[in-house]
Amino acid sequence: MKTWISILALLITFVSLAEEATPNEPIYCYSIGECKAMIIERGLAREAEKYSMIKADMLLGKHVRLMGEIAIPMLMDLIQHQSHSVRRLAGYTLTEFESIDEKHLPVIIKALDNNTRWLISALGRINSSAAAEEALKRYLASKYQQGFTALKYSGNLAIPYIMEALKCETACPKGYIYNFGRIVVGTKADKGLLLSSFEKLITNKTLSDDVIAGAIEIIAFLEGDALPLEPIFSALLTERPNLESSINNAFISMGTSSGIAMLIESIENNSAEGSIIEIAKKGVKAHAAASVLLNVIAKGNSGERQIAARALGYIGNTIAVPTLIELLTRRFDVELNITATQSLAMLGDESALISLEKVKSTHWYPPVRKAAEEAILVIEGKEELEGYDDFSRFQFYSMQEKFMTEEVCEEITLNHQAESPEVKLYTKTNADDLEKLSFDTHVLSYGASDEMDQILDGKEIIEVNSSNIRENRTPLKQVPELALKVENGWLVGSDRGEWGGELVFIDDEGNSKILLNKSVEDIHRLGNLTIATTGLAHLGMNNGVIYKLELNKNGDWEVSHWIKLPGVTLSSWFVETGELLLNTLHGGSILLSESGSMRMAECLK
Repeated sequence: MKTWISILALLITFVSLAEEATPNEPIYCYSIGECKAMIIERGLAREAEKYSMIKADMLLGKHVRLMGEIAIPMLMDLIQHQSHSVRRLAGYTLTEFESIDEKHLPVIIKALDNNTRWLISALGRINSSAAAEEALKRYLASKYQQGFTALKYSGNLAIPYIMEALKCETACPKGYIYNFGRIVVGTKADKGLLLSSFEKLITNKTLSDDVIAGAIEIIAFLEGDALPLEPIFSALLTERPNLESSINNAFISMGTSSGIAMLIESIENNSAEGSIIEIAKKGVKAHAAASVLLNVIAKGNSGERQIAARALGYIGNTIAVPTLIELLTRRFDVELNITATQSLAMLGDESALISLEKVKSTHWYPPVRKAAEEAILVIEGKEELEGYDDFSRFQFYSMQEKFMTEEVCEEITLNHQAESPEVKLYTKTNADDLEKLSFDTHVLSYGASDEMDQILDGKEIIEVNSSNIRENRTPLKQVPELALKVENGWLVGSDRGEWGGELVFIDDEGNSKILLNKSVEDIHRLGNLTIATTGLAHLGMNNGVIYKLELNKNGDWEVSHWIKLPGVTLSSWFVETGELLLNTLHGGSILLSESGSMRMAECLK
């Protein structure tokens, strides 16, 4: 959860630096005076802009820094300029110097008080306790990325002030566990000094259980680096039993033997995806988790099966090889097929080579064949695995995507077979009829629970993190984009992209029932089957799933997962063979039959 929320926060708070410099924006200067004039000119020209930096700014700053320390007095002068934009550009340039003399600290503090936010990072370039203390104060007041960077570079100098802040003598700052967790992971401080300082803090008998628990949760961010504190935690379990929950969570993050045992038990009781990723991070230390992961593959849903198969490669237990071989040809999920090849490659067991050779030669889907070929080369020692050390949730799910390079056909060799307009409605041709099939739903979004407080504090960017994230639901009267006529009513679908969508049954009296909260691309009658193509491509995600819809014995529609596609369906229609053409993002053009068999469509060159 920590990793996923940090990615979300980063995406929400990013600053765009991708804009290209244009020929009329010079980015080079050859004297202090010329550089000073250029910064003033560029700053004044962009006075109306609030906080963005463009590539030309980055290149100009880099050129100024090449002049060395002789440029620093000029920048100190400019961070006192009356123009906010000039101060901003000068401050941004200053922050990338390796070292700044302590004598400049008063000027920097004055400029910071004058809303020159980029300058916060410069505090980390000053080798003094006063600068480190100021960096912590500014970070607590703003939580900006620049404050985090300042503390990171302050290193050992910041540790006493961090420990003092964690005593929460007045009150613990909002979101302090997440924010200080980021700091201790990113700091350039000596890890031994950091851990010894934490040891003094958590063994301080004058501090409350709540304060100690918070510190332990922050230590847990260090994961395996915090293992030297395991004996201290074990002693605290006896001395302060109220800390049990926090200490157990720390043991899990650290990968102690007891922590791994707790993780395995947790997965046995509830195969939460976060727990499976956590067990994979422990590597061969979690060798004993193989049996519980195999059970997840046998009984879990599509997402759980995939990450369990992925985790089996990390924990290094070859007992998983027969199951992974079976997954190479498991129907209805080519991403699972690819994941199995990659885990077999990680395990390096030569007994998988015959099966991988067969998949390489016969699998219907080209990316699976490519993945099998790579796995063979890795097992044979002819290639090495790359990129297998990133345990973010996004990376864990997307390791197979390097093989997903299939393009959608502009046109295929088979003719399009139109559906009857009496049973199928689309916005383009039946907008009025679809208006009559409107239904009540809500738009789901996320924001910060303390958004107003941040605005009142003068924040230009609202930060969302694990401690303040809030779900918002806004009522909506939704007009569907498409509809399929069925017995006693209509099946309709909506797609609002990242804002959600629905699969809904509306009976002949106008009563609606939401069957599935997913973005719907289309609803089809494939032979005797009724299916819905669903999915979302957004912020790096590319998920496509086909669901079956069936009437139960009570006459109610039920939805079940059928096929995991290699990407979201961009468009779909029937062809002359009766198969359904699925044009999938990065997954190519695929033909699907009623039996569930799939093959690649042949593109017209």
